[in-house]
Amino acid sequence: MKAADKNFSSALNQFFRKVAEEKRVEVVKDVALEFYTRLTENSPVASGCYRANWGVAIDRPYTDADKSLTKDDWQTREGEALDTIDTFSEKSQSVNISNNLPYANRIEYGWSDQAPHGVARVSRAEVLAYVKEKYGK
Repeated sequence: MKAADKNFSSALNQFFRKVAEEKRVEVVKDVALEFYTRLTENSPVASGCYRANWGVAIDRPYTDADKSLTKDDWQTREGEALDTIDTFSEKSQSVNISNNLPYANRIEYGWSDQAPHGVARVSRAEVLAYVKEKYGK
């Protein structure tokens, strides 16, 4: 895990520890949904394959990648991601969101003119600001 990823995870984990236990599941779902939304909205779109390949897993890494997806598949994939986020429960430990296409790392570090500052890094900053604004943390 890269330092920026650790800092993001650490900041969110610190915030979640302060959330009352009865609201933890609701807040984690809200933040995960916001992060997923930011990731997909910030994704560059040519064929739509990159945007459609953001995926979600609970308590395990998300490992799928499908190079055949297009922008026409994005809404179906979004529905699947939202359904997965909704399965987070009191027993869950983590929500993992990733894009496993071979070129995802290149997009993150400036390969796309549509996302010259990356996608995950921009989305992380936006989500931390969202958490601070919405929850005052």
